[in-house]
Amino acid sequence: MEWVFSEDNIESIVEIPSTEWKVINGSIPNFGNGKPTVWLKTKIKNNSSELQSYVLELGVSYLDRVEFYLIKENEKIQEKTYGAILKRSETELNHRNPSFDFKIPGQSEVNIYIKAYNSGLLTIPLRLLTEKEFVDKIKGEYLIHGIYFGSIIALFFYNLFIFIITKEKSLLYYCLYIASVIYIYLVLGGFARLFLFPNAPMFIKPGLFFASYMTIFSVLQFTDEFLSLRKSFYTLHLLLKTLAYFGLILAILSLWLPFSWMVKSMNYLLPFGSLLMMLSAGQSVRKNVQQSQFFLYAWVVVTTGIILETLTNLAVLPMEFWIGRFGTQISSLLEIILFAIAIGRRIRVLTLEKEKVNASLLIIQKDLEVARKIQNRILPSKIPELNQITVNVEYHPLGLVGGDFYVFYETSESQLGVFLADVTGHGVSAAMDSSTVKIAFRNERMQALQPKELMKNVNSFLYETIDQRFVSAVYTFFDLNSQRLFYATAGHPPILRIRNGELTFLPSEGFLLGLVPEAQYETFDTEIEPGDVYLLYTDGLNGDINSEESPEDILRNAALACLASPKSEFSRALIHYLRTLRERETDDITLILVRID
Repeated sequence: MEWVFSEDNIESIVEIPSTEWKVINGSIPNFGNGKPTVWLKTKIKNNSSELQSYVLELGVSYLDRVEFYLIKENEKIQEKTYGAILKRSETELNHRNPSFDFKIPGQSEVNIYIKAYNSGLLTIPLRLLTEKEFVDKIKGEYLIHGIYFGSIIALFFYNLFIFIITKEKSLLYYCLYIASVIYIYLVLGGFARLFLFPNAPMFIKPGLFFASYMTIFSVLQFTDEFLSLRKSFYTLHLLLKTLAYFGLILAILSLWLPFSWMVKSMNYLLPFGSLLMMLSAGQSVRKNVQQSQFFLYAWVVVTTGIILETLTNLAVLPMEFWIGRFGTQISSLLEIILFAIAIGRRIRVLTLEKEKVNASLLIIQKDLEVARKIQNRILPSKIPELNQITVNVEYHPLGLVGGDFYVFYETSESQLGVFLADVTGHGVSAAMDSSTVKIAFRNERMQALQPKELMKNVNSFLYETIDQRFVSAVYTFFDLNSQRLFYATAGHPPILRIRNGELTFLPSEGFLLGLVPEAQYETFDTEIEPGDVYLLYTDGLNGDINSEESPEDILRNAALACLASPKSEFSRALIHYLRTLRERETDDITLILVRID
């Protein structure tokens, strides 16, 4: 076989000077990247006495354009054209690779010319087969490719299923990587053009480069997430992220950039990215990152395959070295096995960790349930029922337990004390401290008729017993005999009075309980009238609302909006209205409504 470059845009066979032809010495023609159009010629002789059918197959499917010419003595030249950037023609042999079928009479010979051009690697691995050999070869190849694509597609759906269950981001990137690899080998193997896009060339060469850059993007992102590089190796994390997004940009630009430029960039970008991933895996193994050893083994195999194929593409290694020609495809199969082991072990570790977490959560849940029962015993078991006073309570802890506490003190049918406290924070610790507040109030309830003394003594007790936590509180004493309300507050939201449709916040001042050892408090008093409604509440009621209004104005406007609600539904309507104004709740809510009948 002989060859010559078409440096001078030689378009026909007769234009080629006979002195320009060079002999190919037995190896597979591999002209490297960025070469001009090449012409090849050879003679084929049928030494038998019978008519023989042959198929000349070109073993790569990604060449931009290939033209076959068959010259028989005293016959018209037979011509056939193939190209990855061309639509399939009806005269093409139904095969994944460019193939030229012809017949040679017995004891005859023909001349074959091949004109080939490619924007990337220009290699011409030709095989001359009889018709039977060609059919047998196809059967074996399709079986092997079927196993390969079946395995990698199964891995894709397996990892996609695991991602749906675990929501682990690294698996999403890995699924994108596998999908890109599948598309690349469908194009390189000729299956995309044969079965999927016979009349859409844009999905072949442009699609190949797009998928190749997406492979770089997804696998670098997968490496970063799988090995948790942000936490352990921040510099490597930045390098991988930068290279990944560079690959993503190139993937988008690949729809417009010249093929030759993309081939060159890929030949350098892919090995560099692979070495960077191996470095990340090696550092992760040193740090004992889970499953990083399998990651390292997998990328050593993949990088070896990429390097071998790149050296073959650059004509450093001969095309007869089949491990080099199919380096990335072979290594991706081995990678599948290694990652299947790694992912399986990772799932097992995650399952065991999840079981441990669930066991711990169950213990916490049981502890919370115990705490909830304890707090239920701390809070009043029933609401006071007096002839001229109606009380309604809405208690909504943020979790199973909360830091709000309230208690009632009935001295007679015409007198009622109400104590409401809000321990800073929420949850179990605040709930436990609320029990201390109950003890403090119970010790001082004989001071029920003197709110300021009660607050003073409760403050002294809490200052000695509660560590690094404070309490806001309000204590009210309703005395229907004198038609007066006596109350004292300790850093607590002001009482809201509703009288004849008018809303008024009563004066409120005083240090938080437990903050200052000798704090002094004041007793306020105001006249009570039939029909009055008094709202005692914690700051969770009108807190966490994004508004320029003050918390008091927010509550006033909400109460006005709910005045038309039935008396028995007013408290619930008010809480519901305020909940519609906030995005989320971060505190316990307690609302005590006292109505003078």
